[in-house]
Amino acid sequence: MSFTMLLLLAYIVMGVGSFIAFKRKHKAIGIALLLVIVLSVLILGYMWIHSPM
Repeated sequence: MSFTMLLLLAYIVMGVGSFIAFKRKHKAIGIALLLVIVLSVLILGYMWIHSPM
């Protein structure tokens, strides 16, 4: 499996996990998972824009 597909799978799992956390009234866990998703997308986007390739 390629790295991109593994990342997609990880994002799906974290998205579902945050949805479940919000449904079960665990706001802190849901927010933390969403923050991990957002920060990783921002970091990967920065690395993609600034890569020498």
